[in-house]
Amino acid sequence: MLGVHFLNVGKGNCTILDFPSGRLSMIDIDNSRISGDEEVLTDPIEYLLSNFKNPELFRFVLTHPDMDHMSGLDELANKVFIRNFWDTKHNKTISEDDWKSSSYNKED
Repeated sequence: MLGVHFLNVGKGNCTILDFPSGRLSMIDIDNSRISGDEEVLTDPIEYLLSNFKNPELFRFVLTHPDMDHMSGLDELANKVFIRNFWDTKHNKTISEDDWKSSSYNKED
């Protein structure tokens, strides 16, 4: 049976698909507003590590390159093996000046 987990991550999105084959897919990630004291938001990385025996991601899907859909990606890649990364064709760029005023992690 397919398991679908819609996580409350705040402004962005994060969905985990648990396939009958045992493979896992994650669509988007956002842990930018996880501060440890927020009761209603779910840290997607913590959720993945806590709820799945073998949290290797067969597939990570980035729906579009806005930070509220990829914040936490660097930490995820450091903690979980991502076998396939799907991205959309885009031409989005961010200047160094944009990063200076950003609250997001440039590594993501």
